[in-house]
Amino acid sequence: METLADYGTVSYFAVDTFTTGIYRAWFSLGDRAAASQLAVALLLFVIGGWRWSAHRAARGGPMAAPAAGRRPARRARSSPARGRGRPRPFCAIPLLVGFVLPLLLLLRLAYGEPTSR
Repeated sequence: METLADYGTVSYFAVDTFTTGIYRAWFSLGDRAAASQLAVALLLFVIGGWRWSAHRAARGGPMAAPAAGRRPARRARSSPARGRGRPRPFCAIPLLVGFVLPLLLLLRLAYGEPTSR
């Protein structure tokens, strides 16, 4: 849904999408009726995809009951002695690079330099 509704990025890169067509029909062509029809079509497409994925998840998702004659898979046990029970240090790298470093940079920019007036 976010990909279909995104306008700013695709407009900046001059990529024609369904959303840019709605915007163009409304503002460039001045046809609100056509823009409304396109928006309703987009909304119906998104709702249909959402219902289809919900139906698929309910029918055969990971929480579904096992088929007749099949046993459910056994859950693997982790052993803290072998290191499986603890998160590995390299698992923290995406968190560090994607959240902690930008947060520290923003805090430095916000509080590090005094403003002169």
